[in-house]
Amino acid sequence: MKLRFLGIIPNTPVDESPTLWLDEETGDLLIQSYRATEEEVKACQEIGSIPGHSTDVPENETIIRLPAVMLKCIPDRRATTVTHPVRDGIAKARRSAVHLEMRDSYTPADTEFARWRAGHRYDGDPARLPDWWGTWRDVVEEATARGVVMRRARIVSEPVTEYIRYEHDITFANVAAGELVRWLPRRKAADIPLPGTDLWMFDGESVLFTYFSGAGDVVDREWRTEPEVVQLVRSAFELVWERATPHGEWVVASPRRADFR
Repeated sequence: MKLRFLGIIPNTPVDESPTLWLDEETGDLLIQSYRATEEEVKACQEIGSIPGHSTDVPENETIIRLPAVMLKCIPDRRATTVTHPVRDGIAKARRSAVHLEMRDSYTPADTEFARWRAGHRYDGDPARLPDWWGTWRDVVEEATARGVVMRRARIVSEPVTEYIRYEHDITFANVAAGELVRWLPRRKAADIPLPGTDLWMFDGESVLFTYFSGAGDVVDREWRTEPEVVQLVRSAFELVWERATPHGEWVVASPRRADFR
């Protein structure tokens, strides 16, 4: 087990110290907090009944109350950030890691996207980035330091969505960490034989497909290593990369259209 400390409520009595840890091997959270009262447990049981499941709390489980202030310590679990299959693939990569993104919206409940929509802007300042960013930065910097070339290509519709504008605003951080990022209008990808979903490919040998719900939430991932699948992904990505525009040259001029220098 490899634990990472996430946070603790400061200035509380020594016998009251709700704390959060992250198990970096499984992604699970370990939570030390207040036991729920009998009234709270009863309320949870009354509204949480699932057909076929007992409403009683199993002996190996309990219900706890986590203070709202602790929620800010929980890492943002975005689909395109550090998921464990992705992190494991990058950790094992020897030469390359490429990421192809083809959706116009991801994870609609993303709290950071909500902040951006409310007016928060990064302005190229790492200090304004969300807490989860540090984990991804560390992964990228470690990989690139040992010689892994990381490329991210995004195929986008025009006019671009709000989510793509948000991603564009934060991409300076990907580049600063060591990723190479390019953008391609969907019109320019029309004649490219593309895989049916987003993916990662490592060393040109293994592919990790990500499957999404219609709304943009991750529902599953799948490793594929068949030569024909890998070749399809490799050729598709290289065609996209050849036609795409580097991030530093890509300009979203207005909500109605995207300009390319």
